[in-house]
Amino acid sequence: MESDERLCPKCAEPVKHLAVVCKHCGASLDVTANPTIAKDDAKRRRVRNGIIGVGAAIVGLFILGSVSGQPPKATNQSGQQQSPSESTPPAVSESAGAEVDASTQKRDLLKLTSDITTPMGACAEATDRVLGEMKRMQRGRSDPLTVYSAAQAAMAVCRNSSGQFENIKAPASLPEENRTAIDKAISEGCSLYPSLMALAWDKFSKLVDEDGHTLSGQYDLKSAVEEANAAKFACLGPIIVKLTQLNVSEKELKDASHGM
Repeated sequence: MESDERLCPKCAEPVKHLAVVCKHCGASLDVTANPTIAKDDAKRRRVRNGIIGVGAAIVGLFILGSVSGQPPKATNQSGQQQSPSESTPPAVSESAGAEVDASTQKRDLLKLTSDITTPMGACAEATDRVLGEMKRMQRGRSDPLTVYSAAQAAMAVCRNSSGQFENIKAPASLPEENRTAIDKAISEGCSLYPSLMALAWDKFSKLVDEDGHTLSGQYDLKSAVEEANAAKFACLGPIIVKLTQLNVSEKELKDASHGM
């Protein structure tokens, strides 16, 4: 047996490492893992860890700001601190204004979450359909051509989704530091998720023979999906942290994020 061959688990005849259908007995071979293909795992892990680190740093900045920020004490024209009775407007009015601001921010952030997760969700659903067909093929209930067609459709959906984030911005009702962090997360994380998934399905689709009926190779799809999911976390992390500070309910968040 050659160095680039392995034994078919069903008929024990030698087949190529990259084969996913046995040429002797026609059995479907594993299409989800192949150590001979993943030559760039180390680079992919560095990219994925870097994205996760960015997301964690953004979350940390939000938390730090929420626990350390203190408003300045009011002073009069001579520079002396004013008593509560001298401060204007009254404390009750300030509290009421803060509640209105918080309500507006929560409403705007929930709408932003919906705007972001709608194209993300379309890409995720298309990805799930491909993975489902791959599992069905392993059980003999689907075929390589159906998997290929699903992968082509997912690539188109995810490419379309990646272009829908250009005009999505953080709401103006948020403080400037929050808007800056969220806009950065949208530009660097939100559009990256569908872009990475579109690239993954493009590479996967190229492993199909010219006749479109037989998968001729394998792709380290698991690592590609993990890398894309890390970008999703970097995108949604600061938004969820801010919503948590605004006491959003689990149901409100689930409804706005379409279950993602």
